[in-house]
Amino acid sequence: KKISIDRVELCAAVLNKRLIAFIEGISRYQFSGGYYHIVDSQIVRAMIQKETYGFNTFAATRIGEIQEGTIPADWYWIKGDFNIADWITRGKKPSEIGPDSAWQNGPEFLTKPVSEWPVEQTFNGEELPERIRVAKATNTTVTNIPAAAIDITRYSSYNKLMRVTARVIATASKNPKPSLKNTGKTLTPTDIQKAETFWIKKHKSL
Repeated sequence: KKISIDRVELCAAVLNKRLIAFIEGISRYQFSGGYYHIVDSQIVRAMIQKETYGFNTFAATRIGEIQEGTIPADWYWIKGDFNIADWITRGKKPSEIGPDSAWQNGPEFLTKPVSEWPVEQTFNGEELPERIRVAKATNTTVTNIPAAAIDITRYSSYNKLMRVTARVIATASKNPKPSLKNTGKTLTPTDIQKAETFWIKKHKSL
């Protein structure tokens, strides 16, 4: 089965996140200065900045994992010419990847001040791949659940809060009827939209 370049690049970003977690787990060195996650894909970097519920299952699960393990603002992209990792796919000779090569020592720009790195955080495209079309909800009814039922301080990310809220709403939903079984349903963009509407209304009522 063929897989698109965008999906391959997204999987590579997931691998980056997992590799960092592994290194942190076995290293005695404390990484306190933050990270620079650098990819050579504008698209993948832009996808990581978006909420997961706007994407299909393949992309959403991977973007969610990346967002929960890294800070989206720490992701950058560079032009392919600066990506040393691509050298092998471009037919480099053994002499070009020897002990004193950039392949072994890393790209030269890493020896310069961060302000001189050729990294960017822009996206010049109009649409991102793997997006799903979401029908605009009208007259969305949100179950009258007290905000106190969900302790907002327990959630470290917006995505987690929205997912939990959506499941609480689903539990009390009268369609088909209130049931704990509703918590096991697959969340849809409409469910997340209801969760957002719930908190917007609660905020306005304060």
